[in-house]
Order: sequence, then C-alpha cells, then structure tokens
Amino acid sequence: MLDFRLKTLLAVCSEGSYTKAAEMLHITQPAVTQHIHYLEKHYGTKLFVYKDRSMKLTYDGERLKEYVATMEAGIKKIELLMASERGVSEPIAFGATLTIGEYTMPPIIAELLKNNPRLHLTMEVKNTEVLLDMLEKGDIEFAFLEGYFDRSRYENLLFSKENFIAVCSPESTLTGNSVPLEKLFEQRLILREKGSGSRDILEQTLHEHNHNIKEFSSILELGSIRGIKQMVQENLGITFIYERAVKKELAERTLREIKIKDVRISREFNFVFLKNDIHQKEHHCWFSNFYKEKERLFL
Repeated sequence: MLDFRLKTLLAVCSEGSYTKAAEMLHITQPAVTQHIHYLEKHYGTKLFVYKDRSMKLTYDGERLKEYVATMEAGIKKIELLMASERGVSEPIAFGATLTIGEYTMPPIIAELLKNNPRLHLTMEVKNTEVLLDMLEKGDIEFAFLEGYFDRSRYENLLFSKENFIAVCSPESTLTGNSVPLEKLFEQRLILREKGSGSRDILEQTLHEHNHNIKEFSSILELGSIRGIKQMVQENLGITFIYERAVKKELAERTLREIKIKDVRISREFNFVFLKNDIHQKEHHCWFSNFYKEKERLFL
C-alpha cells in the first residue's frame, strides 16, 4: 500500500489546497499540513510555494508527484494481478480516444479475445485530457491517443500514422477541385469538444497556417463522431476528421473529401504510458499484441 503521507501529497496536488485535500481524505487540515511538512523534512526540500495567492508545486515537488503517481498506478496493477491469481481472469484496463476507440480498436479487441477468451479487457473511451488524468491516477494502465501530450512526462510508442482530412456533403459546392484553406471559413465548422485530440490537431494545423477556428462563419460542437458525420451529410457544415473514421461514407459517397490547396495533415496514433512505470515490460508486450493485430487487419 502507498504510504498515507504520499497519498496526502497526491490529494493536495489534485485539489489545489490543504482544505479541499482534507475534505477529500476525510481528515483534518492540520493533519494534511503535518503530512506535507513531514515529507518536506524527510526529502530535505520544499514541495509547495505560494504564488499569486495560489499554491504551486516546486520543481522537486513536481518530480516527487510524478514518481508517487507512478508508484500508485503500479500498486493498483499489483492488486489486480493478485486478484487474478485467485481465479479472476487477467484484468487489463486501458483507454482510447474516440476515433481510435470507435474505428480502430473493436476489430483488434475481437481478435485478441478469440485468441485468449480469458482476457478481461476494459476500454475507457474519453478525450485525451481525461485519459491522461486517468493514467496519472492509475485508473488505466495505458492509452491510445490521437492528440497532443507532453512527451517529457509519458513514454510513447508509435501505433500508426493517419490522414486527417476535411469532409463535406456531396451537395456542397466544395466538392471537386481543390480550394484554398481560406475558402472553408465561409462554412459552419462542426467539431468535437475542447480537450479532444481531433480538435487539438485542427487548432494546431490552423495555427501553423496563421488562422484559428474563430474565423469560420459559425461553430457547432458535438461529442459524438456519428452525430458530426450525420450533420455534415445533411449539408449543415463541414468537419475535419480522420480518414479511417469516414472510410465507409467516402466509399459510399455519402461524404466527400474537400481537397485543400497546399494543406496535407497526417498525425500519429500513440500508445502512451507513465514514465518509470514498473510494468514497462508488460506494456511493451501489450503494445506488440495490439500492433500485430492492427497490421494484420488493416494492411
């Protein structure tokens, strides 16, 4: 089990104050203060400073937090493995962003289960921001991400490279010849919520071309890829989406790709886990299992 004072450190980091951490842990605020002072004395360094009326981690505090979060995730994994020794099927909890979770993972998981029926898999489909938080808390062991993340904080293995394209209704005037990027700003943009990988990629691409999403005539946010595709099919706007997610619609010509002059977008799908994780060997093994099935199914 993780030392209770280290749990207090994680609670303070999560809640941003001693008072809220005390409420979360069901202990008194003086107890929280005592735990943090003990850690500072034990490690011989300051963990928190106050700046602009808010509490901030010091450099050493940030390093300790990362190590402790990794330890907690490892302990949760060990507890699950101990449960599996008592006859419970091997539990594997991981995450995937929406495009990967809906359009890449299902056939891969199906093949893995055919080869090992005793596998107990749990896949959380969330946006990048939520999955990274779950990874830090040890709620999942690894994640398949389509968006940007801090590579200095996480280990990552390249899972695939995917084309990211603009699509419209077959009835749209944008079908046919390639158009300048600026021409798209006359349209309503239909996109995912903030924190999603696909939105991050679109915003970064526009930034690279000295533009931003506010230049579109209007914006509609939807949390469902299926809903976004339906709205675009009805010619209510355009969207940017991974080609894999609209492969069927492009083949059936219910959606059409918009060819954009001098703009080609390709992004990585990455397999991500915590740095210094004691289960790195296992994670590499799981990456290999998923990767082999992906290569066999999609190439």
